[in-house]
Amino acid sequence: MVRFPSYNDRELSEALNARMSTVTSIRARLMERGLFSRAMVPSLRALGAGVLSICYGGVSCGHLVDIKQALDRGLSRVDGYDSFYALVGSLSWLEMGAFRNYTEAQRLGEGMWRRFCDLSGGMAGQPCARSHYPMELVQFHNYFDHAPLVARLLAARGDPVLPRRVPPAVARRLSPVERLVLYGMVKRPGASDKEIAGGLGVSRQAVARVRRLLVKEGRLMPVVIPNLGMLGFELLAFFHFRLDACKAPEAQEGAVRQILEGIPHIFAMSAGPEVLVLGAYSSQSGFEKGSIRLIRGLEGACLLDGSPVVLTFPVGDTVAVKDHDYVQFVKAMLGLKIQD
Repeated sequence: MVRFPSYNDRELSEALNARMSTVTSIRARLMERGLFSRAMVPSLRALGAGVLSICYGGVSCGHLVDIKQALDRGLSRVDGYDSFYALVGSLSWLEMGAFRNYTEAQRLGEGMWRRFCDLSGGMAGQPCARSHYPMELVQFHNYFDHAPLVARLLAARGDPVLPRRVPPAVARRLSPVERLVLYGMVKRPGASDKEIAGGLGVSRQAVARVRRLLVKEGRLMPVVIPNLGMLGFELLAFFHFRLDACKAPEAQEGAVRQILEGIPHIFAMSAGPEVLVLGAYSSQSGFEKGSIRLIRGLEGACLLDGSPVVLTFPVGDTVAVKDHDYVQFVKAMLGLKIQD
């Protein structure tokens, strides 16, 4: 399911050489146990986003954030489309958002960070950063494709599983029906064509046709996200590397490959000499050994410009206050006047 998120039960049974009834039964049990969730990831570029924003920070030494209290007091409150993905742990936080331009990024892109400071009593500590990246410079090496991670966990045999490539979206103007269906699919990623059609007042056939077209054009990418805690992962780790810009392009490309190979990642991007990665580890010791070996290797080859930022998020003490919440982003970018 994680590797083929768009497959229905019949297609998945053929890929696995298993009975369709078995696949249907197992899928239902996994869903009932909360082992996975679905998301429809829109193409940021195709919707008109010109800037990707990444913001992160730590909490001052000696302080712990009471996540439940912070949530009760409105940490995840939606004010516009300030971010679509945000992790908050007891000692670290991370958020991602996309905006039309730098002006919007500066004006709208401080929401989660501002609320975090307010709710934690101004205890935010170092490191703390917000960076804005022009979309034309951003290269996504992995956009929340967990298939390589799960394959490694299961010690899958055969060729290595690589992250799905984020396809370039076809540039064209969407029709009113296409805009509605895109919105409906992002809001209800696990819903059937009939369910989406009923909520939008369009036909089921129109939803099915537009769904196929949007996915084919790269405007929407279905994603199945496993529950990492239930799979035995103990730690998420965020890395921000700055490569030595004076090195030859070939050396920088080699450093990026080394980083991607050294971190079991679920998100990875580069923009110029900067590389940002979110990885998942089954143990603290595995994280320490792997990250130390990687960083020492990069430093030994003189490929880094300063020490990388590393923030950790213990799975049991971390909450995804925004987990692929693209609804407000899509509404704003498409100019839809719909009440949720």
